[in-house]
Amino acid sequence: GGGRGQPGGMATVAEAEPAGAGPRKFSFVYIPCDDGEAFQEWQIAPREGHEVGCLVDCVKAHFHKKLPRMSEAQRAEQARRLQASLPEGTSVSEQMLRLATEIQMVDAIPLVPCKPETDWTGVNMYVDDQGAFKELPQNRRAGDILGTCGVRERVVHGDAFLARLRDWEQGDVFERLDFTLKELNSSADWVKVARRAHG
Repeated sequence: GGGRGQPGGMATVAEAEPAGAGPRKFSFVYIPCDDGEAFQEWQIAPREGHEVGCLVDCVKAHFHKKLPRMSEAQRAEQARRLQASLPEGTSVSEQMLRLATEIQMVDAIPLVPCKPETDWTGVNMYVDDQGAFKELPQNRRAGDILGTCGVRERVVHGDAFLARLRDWEQGDVFERLDFTLKELNSSADWVKVARRAHG
């Protein structure tokens, strides 16, 4: 049935620039890991030329600020896994491995892929790609959304975000589009498209 959790407030992440100064403000949804915390609709007004990276930068900053960093034991395990994933014979210094484990990365899970049949418009869930290493709690509501959209075998650890974009590389088109709280319900059109995509 309908939305999960209670709607929260609106938060503006960046101040809007003067009219005509750049891309327009867009909305996206914050899905806190804590079931007691309401969903929130956030907004960003990207700077000119920063429309592609503005959302990921905002999400990275949130994960970096709010969530715990990896312990030394977790960092060592992450470094071991990174080293094991490199081609045989590749040499990487301890300093480079340490830097790699300190970088805050964001994983974008495509719920509605950008394809011709969707007019290159998609919906992604953005999560902390180190959430499991940090031993963050599972985000039950984000997991429910993934399941409702037909994305199986995926567990979200920590907070998550939902956002819409239009990305058509061949047409040199990229824009951030609104994704609002009222769209968080299992009968929304985007959920039906997502189910078909992952069916």
